[in-house]
Amino acid sequence: QVLNEAVGAMMYHTITLTREDLEKFKALRVIVRIGSGYDNIDIKAAGELGIAVCNIPSAAVEETADSTVCHVLNLYRRNTWLYQALREGTRVQSVEQIREVASGAARIRGETLGLIGFG
Repeated sequence: QVLNEAVGAMMYHTITLTREDLEKFKALRVIVRIGSGYDNIDIKAAGELGIAVCNIPSAAVEETADSTVCHVLNLYRRNTWLYQALREGTRVQSVEQIREVASGAARIRGETLGLIGFG
């Protein structure tokens, strides 16, 4: 309903705009997609209706990098496995128990991690 009068719209990847949707928004002249790509917008229809579409590919780059490092550390230390064991009532009190519950958990000290960005 808000887009019926809007001249511009900013949106995330969670919203899809089809030709049918775009035809409803008579005043709309520009759509800014936060993030890379715009496969959730009918680009051909937008062009035919005079609606410019652009994106912000650098949005959330640092957050994505931070989350990636966090996931790598989580996998290395097996924190999720330990957390799940704790939720199930297992009390981990020794290194041996950690090895049982989170097989493969390792110390990070002295290790080298290389990160390569592809985006």
